[in-house]
Amino acid sequence: MSCDVPEATVLVADTVCEAARDGRRLAEAIEQARAVLGPEDVLPGVADVVTEVHVEAVFDDGSRLAVVTDPIGGGGRGGDAPGALLPAPQHTEPEPVEVPRGDDWRAAGSKSAGEGPSPRARGRPAVVGGDDVDERTTPAGAGTTRLPGTP
Repeated sequence: MSCDVPEATVLVADTVCEAARDGRRLAEAIEQARAVLGPEDVLPGVADVVTEVHVEAVFDDGSRLAVVTDPIGGGGRGGDAPGALLPAPQHTEPEPVEVPRGDDWRAAGSKSAGEGPSPRARGRPAVVGGDDVDERTTPAGAGTTRLPGTP
């Protein structure tokens, strides 16, 4: 019968505690715990989930934390395991964007400080609802709202 994650964890932890009660040293208890289960003893994917088991055991010289790394003995499925991380697609650098410099920036539609005031600064009232609304081409009251204090 194959073990699931909780059962595999308990077997490894119990093996460490039993070895400590039998008078073995910490390193011997960890080695014994690594040998208790193999890849054929657990369900698929369990070796990928149980990568370390931490257990505090009472040895002859006191209480110690035993950290059993790779407790199932290399039975992992790697990239084939359920929930495994897959590599990201290859990243390509974006094409450089050419920024206009010098006098070329005016060709992009920007105004120079010397070209006179903006339409709003020339006495045109502010219109809420979009900058493209022109009172000469828009019928009166067609979705435009004048701000308080404007004619």
